[in-house]
Amino acid sequence: MSQTFGDWDSNANNNTTVGAGAINIAEGCPPGNINDAIREVMAAAVRSWGGQHSGMSRPAGVQAGRFWLDTSNATAPVLKWFDGTDDIPFMTIDYSANTITLDSGVVVPLADGSITTAKLADNAVTLAKMADLASGVILGRSSAGTGDPEALTGTQVTALLDVFTSTAKGLAPASGGGTTNFLRADGTWAAPPTWTQMTAKSASGTSVEFTGIPSTAKVVKVMFSGISFNVADDLMMRIGPSGGVETTGYASVVGNAGGDNDEATAFRLTRAPSANETDTYHGMAELANLTGNTWCLHSSIATPEAKNEFNASGSKALGGSLARVQLFALGGASFDAGTINILYM
Repeated sequence: MSQTFGDWDSNANNNTTVGAGAINIAEGCPPGNINDAIREVMAAAVRSWGGQHSGMSRPAGVQAGRFWLDTSNATAPVLKWFDGTDDIPFMTIDYSANTITLDSGVVVPLADGSITTAKLADNAVTLAKMADLASGVILGRSSAGTGDPEALTGTQVTALLDVFTSTAKGLAPASGGGTTNFLRADGTWAAPPTWTQMTAKSASGTSVEFTGIPSTAKVVKVMFSGISFNVADDLMMRIGPSGGVETTGYASVVGNAGGDNDEATAFRLTRAPSANETDTYHGMAELANLTGNTWCLHSSIATPEAKNEFNASGSKALGGSLARVQLFALGGASFDAGTINILYM
């Protein structure tokens, strides 16, 4: 049987014969054997690497563990591996396309898009392998429908995010412009509360009354300047809903250096007036909404002529929303001077 390179040993000392005739090439062999051995080696080279390893079917000289080229398709021969029983396809060589297709289906050189998702291991692609991004962008998608990721600008990202609510974090809603509105906890912009000043009134007659205070008011300030009566008397104040002032249910105390007085029919703002009816009252009484229709009072009023100061406190639960304030004299005297006005918020 003819020999090929596969029949010989990689250890030179073990190769003592060559060829089908077992030419002796051991140490001390006849010189003529060397000439015959060289010719046998040349023939073996041809058998191992020459035309005997290609054909339309496996050549007879192909031994187990060797490749051979199946040329049954002249333009796309297949390199096969003979395992002793079967010829196993290894790769196809396409002469026209100048490509090699491995039996696994991978084409060399790789075509664009030829690597499928299934071929990529999880976590195998690093961020460095992604396309470069410009600074100041975020990966996402703002276009409608499913599609490729996009490099989003800050404006596009903002458009995708939710506005905050009373229970969820988010963006602040657009303010609508201006310089005074503030953002409320419910996610709406609102104008800050402001003071509203009513029209000042000159003090005259037995009472001065302000009406039209809105039900939304939470603080009411009553201001006095130069108030006097035609006879010495104490300054009183009543409040009420739109139907009229109320004359009962006041918890009121006023005091100064000389003592104090309580009152249930009105808020008493001064006590023990000077005998000189020309003395004037100056100061302010402040009403603050406690809860519902209950209002609390604090006032500080002075009479500069008598160097006297009066401080009053109290509270009153009304039968409806506060809508009016009335000033009058405890003893029924008439106003003869001064100005009164109201601020509310």
